[in-house]
Amino acid sequence: VKDSIERGGREFSVLYSQRARLYWYRDHEWKERGLGDAKLQHHKASGMVCFMLQHEKTMKIVASHWVVNMPPYCDLQPNAGSQKCWTWMAQDCAEDELALETFALKFGNLETAAKFKDEFNKAKGIHANLKLKIQPAVVQSPEVKLFANQAPAPQVSGNLFSAGTGGSIFGDSDSSG
Repeated sequence: VKDSIERGGREFSVLYSQRARLYWYRDHEWKERGLGDAKLQHHKASGMVCFMLQHEKTMKIVASHWVVNMPPYCDLQPNAGSQKCWTWMAQDCAEDELALETFALKFGNLETAAKFKDEFNKAKGIHANLKLKIQPAVVQSPEVKLFANQAPAPQVSGNLFSAGTGGSIFGDSDSSG
């Protein structure tokens, strides 16, 4: 995981920031990536919006990707019907190489989760309004290379957060904020 991503305060402005817990789907199970401020940041030069989460204890960037309006990427889905936890796929560059990841972001209450969904969807609208011509090559930016022709991640069947009983492994008592 990178310790930091060259952002330079002049290049990005924060559109949204809220404390949340991030998970990713690895080795057929959900693993915690970290707790920190989930941010949507507007890149002033390109007009695009980047999602980023920096672990609050280690200060390492654990997620960093463009918010795009290109299904199946950045298509928010509730976790097992819970409106406190959203899942989506993205081409992430928080580690040294670009990788297709499936994320889950859990909030402490319904209001902050709903606000994230609204802001994330607004960011997708910003991307849609840019009318970028995506070629089956690479769209480059200062931080992320988005491969438009990469095959989508395999679908994970069933309840993504199932503990074998059909329920979420994240109980309502687990608060991330």
